Amino acid sequence: MRAGTIRWAGIGILALTLLLGVISITRGQSLPSVTTDKPDYRPGETVIVSGGGFSGNTNYDVPIIRPDGSIVKGGGAPFIPGWDTVLTDGSGDFTYPYKLNGVEGLYEVRVYASPWSGNLTDIPLASTTFTDAEINFTQCLNDTDNNNLVDNCDWGTGAINASNSIYEEGNAVPQRLFHQIDIATTHTIRLEYDFTKGSKYAYDFFTNVDGTMAIGPAGLNECANLPGFVSSANCTSLFSGAVLASIPSDPFDAVSDRETPASRSFRVGCVPACTGTATVTFPNLDGLGQPDDAPGAGTEDVTPPNEAHLPDTDPDCFKTCGDSSVHIDITFTTNAANTIVALWFAGHLAQAADPVPPEGTLPNGW
Repeated sequence: MRAGTIRWAGIGILALTLLLGVISITRGQSLPSVTTDKPDYRPGETVIVSGGGFSGNTNYDVPIIRPDGSIVKGGGAPFIPGWDTVLTDGSGDFTYPYKLNGVEGLYEVRVYASPWSGNLTDIPLASTTFTDAEINFTQCLNDTDNNNLVDNCDWGTGAINASNSIYEEGNAVPQRLFHQIDIATTHTIRLEYDFTKGSKYAYDFFTNVDGTMAIGPAGLNECANLPGFVSSANCTSLFSGAVLASIPSDPFDAVSDRETPASRSFRVGCVPACTGTATVTFPNLDGLGQPDDAPGAGTEDVTPPNEAHLPDTDPDCFKTCGDSSVHIDITFTTNAANTIVALWFAGHLAQAADPVPPEGTLPNGW
């Protein structure tokens, strides 16, 4: 899984962006790496950033990108804009303390050779993420003992790969998100997932969480490996009392032809109970002049509506999408402060193209 940014868009509106992926890169221990002492922190805590595998006695810049996109130094108040430079020891290791100040959401730690230009498009030598909030996102690793047999879900934050999971094209990879929200009002969580990487399809749509792993301790194991702010009793209530929020069909290209089963849903649970139901929508990102939209007017700037793919191409790309992603919104209303909200859903692993179609036609799908 790759995680993106979490942004608050006005009072009571939570916009969460998560990049879901199944592509991982295995690196040797001698290559640079950066970690934090915890995956999640409370506002005001100090993050301990540790690096290893770098050149010895060398300066490196360590910008930490906050949920609102800003970068400040780690010394605390008055939280000066910019980033700090660290000096590695003779073994190429460093430790760097970073003070938080209540900007909740997902942070990204990057390490660059010093001096860094400040260009965020530069590829870092190493990076990692952490959160400043009561939020926990995990996915189902179903072969963590690496014995080539499908086990029940071990919910973890690591990337899915051949050493910890067994999934095939067409399978549904379960995902789970817990978030404690301190305001009673209407909220929207926005998820962003990888549609293509290098023009190869990744997750082509979201589907039911039990599409591949059956509900229960022998399969989905839906309440295992809980974060500290979710008790076992709360998780049981969240799952059993969840509403099924229907996933609409994606109007982009031939996605709708691939969407099976036709009835697909997010499980959305709340403790205490939320008001009413929950809804799932594709945000309209393809309006004229929207970011990443193709320049100038095009037919898809008007119809079909609610194409939530970035970049938005006119016409839709087909097997030539490069790196692209999809946004999807889940909206619900909390009825009390400090409500724990849980989402269970799955990413559908795109399948290869259909058998060779009739001469002169294209396959209906990928």
